[in-house]
Amino acid sequence: MHVPIYDVRTMHADDLRKRHADNRGTNSMINDSSFFIHGCRRGEDMVAGPSGHTQALTRFMRIFKNFDVCKWTLICVVWLVGADHHTVYEVLVAAARHGLPYNPENNSVEFTHTLLRTVVAARRKPAWGLDVAK
Repeated sequence: MHVPIYDVRTMHADDLRKRHADNRGTNSMINDSSFFIHGCRRGEDMVAGPSGHTQALTRFMRIFKNFDVCKWTLICVVWLVGADHHTVYEVLVAAARHGLPYNPENNSVEFTHTLLRTVVAARRKPAWGLDVAK
């Protein structure tokens, strides 16, 4: 089966919707959601949509007083992106709804690298008093 490929970064949203309607039943990644259109125009990789697992985890983990949305976002990136369930962009967009200071106009991979460097730089000694980094 032939799957059409479009340069969605330059297409108008109405054209994307029409192409999607014309290709229903194929394995086309064209979608009419604003999330998909925005991600394509930004050149972001996508495999699903905003991560429901990330939303659930960041919502649930707020019950703990030491909740850190940045650390949990990185955990979700390692788990969900590493298993090919989501892309970095999809995880970050979901986490941004729960307080992650991510702007979807920024490159998701570069933001994740910056986030990792920030978390590593701010690491603290474990509660038991040993500095395991030495």
